[in-house]
Amino acid sequence: MTTTDDTLSLTREALAAPMPFGALAKSFTQSASPVSGITWYDLEKPAKSLVPVITPLRNMIPRVPAYRADRVRFDGMRYKIAVGLDVDEQTITIAYGPDDTVAGVPFGQALRTGVLDGCYLRRSRAFYTAWNLPPVGVVPLFAGRISTVDQVGRVEAQVRIKSLPVLLDTLMPRNLAGALVGYDANGLLTNEFANVVGRVLPGSTNPSYVGGDAWGAKDAIDAAYNLTPPAVVEVPGPDATAAETEAYAAYEAALAAYNTAFASALATEEGKWFRIALCGLVPVSVGSLTAADIGKYLVPSAAADGTITATAVARADLTLGQYIDSFGTIEKMGADGRPLVNVKNG
Repeated sequence: MTTTDDTLSLTREALAAPMPFGALAKSFTQSASPVSGITWYDLEKPAKSLVPVITPLRNMIPRVPAYRADRVRFDGMRYKIAVGLDVDEQTITIAYGPDDTVAGVPFGQALRTGVLDGCYLRRSRAFYTAWNLPPVGVVPLFAGRISTVDQVGRVEAQVRIKSLPVLLDTLMPRNLAGALVGYDANGLLTNEFANVVGRVLPGSTNPSYVGGDAWGAKDAIDAAYNLTPPAVVEVPGPDATAAETEAYAAYEAALAAYNTAFASALATEEGKWFRIALCGLVPVSVGSLTAADIGKYLVPSAAADGTITATAVARADLTLGQYIDSFGTIEKMGADGRPLVNVKNG
């Protein structure tokens, strides 16, 4: 008779031994912010080989295939293979516990308050040759960003993930719009502070001025994507023949197909461009700013990782150099809690 201890012993031996076949596991990569990535693997490992858990998420350890059933879990993200401009939006379930946190904030609260808005989430399939070794390869299956949090409960949340082409047709998630970047000596955008010769605020969700958008001209899109609108057919009158009615129905169907293809092509082209705010009020994602900073100048500075961040400097403390380099003044706090900056031109 096999006892419980015998079963546990056999299980431990099986987990410790090399596998005679390749194992598969789901892999989810989520960013704790729009710039930092954390990977979570859905694969059981022997308890003795579990590595210490790294914050901000207890179950999400960069590139280490550790898994615990009582930690943050993702479920429901599907994948499909398609050719062309087909895009996708998916709803997933995230299960978490009271001790799971993001940057010190409980996971549910982080979802509710928008800490994870715009974060990148990717589902992959990982391939293993042994339980106690890193994956030998990972194949991406779906990628997108958190766009909408539909429901947040004590231990579970429903979250919508939009693929990048879908996001082109919606307002940018709050953590993506209003990033701080600059441009280098070649006129190219950069977020590396050391290479900046000028500063801009990209990703405006409501730009005051937009010009030079010739890339979206109808003729240019039709030519680039080989699209041809159908020949116009007049609306049949009350005395129209059956053939005329059928011809008009065929025209409507062809026009609908053309409009769909054109909208997809336009979204693809739009993804190659980024609106830059040179004036007007623009939201910025600098978490340390509060209502007490209203009226101060937003001055660029270098973050610990060398990227661009900013600090609020009062007018009385402002140097001439800081004024020249500043993005502008903080006018007020937006409805989503981010400061709105009146962009300084020049």
